[in-house]
Amino acid sequence: SHYSQTLKAPYVIYADFEAILIDTEINEEENTQKISKHVPCGYMLLCVDYNGKVFREKCFRGENDDETMQRFFIDLFAIKEAVNDKVKNSPFKDYNNMIISKEQELIHKKIKKCCLCLDKINDDDTDNYRVRHHDHMSGHFIGTAHKKCNINCKVDTKINVFFHNGNRYDTHFIIDYYSKFKLENKL
Repeated sequence: SHYSQTLKAPYVIYADFEAILIDTEINEEENTQKISKHVPCGYMLLCVDYNGKVFREKCFRGENDDETMQRFFIDLFAIKEAVNDKVKNSPFKDYNNMIISKEQELIHKKIKKCCLCLDKINDDDTDNYRVRHHDHMSGHFIGTAHKKCNINCKVDTKINVFFHNGNRYDTHFIIDYYSKFKLENKL
């Protein structure tokens, strides 16, 4: 039922933060001393399309951590809007613009199973008939599917963002500053 997960992500973002150490005040009463703190000083955002081509690239080095993170969120949300616009306005959403060869058309007419659910296609079923399943970003024919399966297979508008060392390091910058700036835009 989650046929959208079978589609290639239309866009993906790769990101990395750079940080510097700044000295912190030492509290003589504590046994363990925190002598410095990591703060973001720059970042790189690289958005790649479904063909592996660079769509947007942003590199920034800020004067301080607040400037760096504010600019990061501005750039990230701008990329998000540009990607959503591209996905929403793809000329290949309309099946009339599908790219399909004569051989693929012949195969489409002979196929007996849905390429999504793998169940038999019944050509007498007026409710769930055979359709051409295609990629809404590239326009290319993917396979033969049931009408209902094809309708359930929508292009995902969520954009995957992969951070270098994100699960161990970079993610805390996003969480800390997102809440600090009280941003209303959804990540």
